[in-house]
Amino acid sequence: MESKPWYLSRTIWGAAVALLGVVFPKAVAALGGDAATDNVLTIVGNVVALAGSVLAIYGRVKASTTIGPPAQ
Repeated sequence: MESKPWYLSRTIWGAAVALLGVVFPKAVAALGGDAATDNVLTIVGNVVALAGSVLAIYGRVKASTTIGPPAQ
């Protein structure tokens, strides 16, 4: 079976975007801010996490190759 590098995987990118959508708003909120900013960050973070999750699922469904070193 054909394989590809991990950085070309839609599933990996989707998971990374979803993780960013969860971690980034919390990291920014920890730096301080008001309630309105926290609310906006939460909404944006949720939308980004949702988009990343959808991309990861789409990538897994459409995958036709494995992730790994090239076949010898």
